[in-house]
Amino acid sequence: MSPRTSAADESTSGTLARGLTILEFVAEQGRVGVAEIATELGISRSAAYRLVTQLRDRGFLSESSDGGGVRLGGAAVRLGLQALGGVDLFHLAAGRLAALVEQVRETAFLATVDSDEVVYVLQEVGPNAVTMTAKPGSRRPVYGTALGKAYLAALPTAEREAVIAGLDLRPVTASTITDLESLRRELDATAARGYAIDDGELEPEVRCIAAAVRDHRGTPIASVSVGGPVDRILTKEEGIVTAVLATVAALSRDLGSS
Repeated sequence: MSPRTSAADESTSGTLARGLTILEFVAEQGRVGVAEIATELGISRSAAYRLVTQLRDRGFLSESSDGGGVRLGGAAVRLGLQALGGVDLFHLAAGRLAALVEQVRETAFLATVDSDEVVYVLQEVGPNAVTMTAKPGSRRPVYGTALGKAYLAALPTAEREAVIAGLDLRPVTASTITDLESLRRELDATAARGYAIDDGELEPEVRCIAAAVRDHRGTPIASVSVGGPVDRILTKEEGIVTAVLATVAALSRDLGSS
């Protein structure tokens, strides 16, 4: 692999050019180590590490969930969403999520899917929020979250099967689905009822409800969820389901979905 001259040439805006080249390279590869980035740019590992750290601190890169390098972070994903069809989904969703939280009084999230991971791109914290590990820019296994299962269930059957067949179903908690047949049944049930449930599969004692946002083609591009302590969510789950479904329907209409 030869260095990209646009990144190595000091006359082409130096650090900015290198940073953009890193983002392009990571987007192409999906997951990249610092050593590979250094080789690609033709610079030392220490210089590559400094650039990666700066991009990670700004949210444009994030650590891969298996510790095998870096991937695009939430900030980069948000830019992609904002470019989608000329519609600024991120800012459209911000208002919708604020209204959702006002209604259900719990924390809401917007996330998209990158390969086998959910990428959290927006969080609206509820008034009685509990501490959750998921934050904007963080990544979680697509099969272990209501957000991911809602997205997968909204895919055409053949496309969904192609995705889940390649998943490494490792447990996150004792409740995580770890066999393919159980995941298939869960996604079929999710598709039938129109929303997904995470019952302690990502974080113990946390329950989430999620549904998919679709674009003008009817294709899922993101998901919205509401989450909180199991007991509290269960007492008002019917209302949360109704509110989440109304929110994703409104966002989907914003994107031209019928």
